[in-house]
Amino acid sequence: MRTSLLLVVSVLVLNLARAQEPGSGVSTSRSGRVKISTKPIFEASLTGSGSNGGASNPLQSIQFVQSKAEFLPGAEPALDQLVAFMRDKPTVEIELTGHTDNQGDFDENVRLSKKRVDLVKDYLVKNGIAAKRISTRGYGPIRPIASNKSEATRQLNRRVEMTVTKQ
Repeated sequence: MRTSLLLVVSVLVLNLARAQEPGSGVSTSRSGRVKISTKPIFEASLTGSGSNGGASNPLQSIQFVQSKAEFLPGAEPALDQLVAFMRDKPTVEIELTGHTDNQGDFDENVRLSKKRVDLVKDYLVKNGIAAKRISTRGYGPIRPIASNKSEATRQLNRRVEMTVTKQ
């Protein structure tokens, strides 16, 4: 039997009752602020096709300063919702993976993606989530979900994903 876990990691809502297909909607402001993810609801499959049984899904509404491992102020409510999820599910273990577009130095993009997932992990740990429940990996530009030919589609590749690895 396939068990699905629905997570809402948006600014104000944690909803474990419904799922929507992920879509586009990433934006960049004139000040260089990048909204990494696309929609406020995603479905995390606890027994799916991931390497450890979970499906990988972008974390929603977590924003970073462009080209930096630094949260924008609007990211905190979504991070707090992830903390609440982890507290509500004390046996769940997750993997956070970071991704970038292909612009700039390859090695720097890998480092940036790792720094961003480590920043998310640090936030969770500082808020009482055991570090041993969270693994991280930075892939840089090697796992794009969209073309890197235009800025609009490169934005879709700048993301942090969460995979539930243990229920």
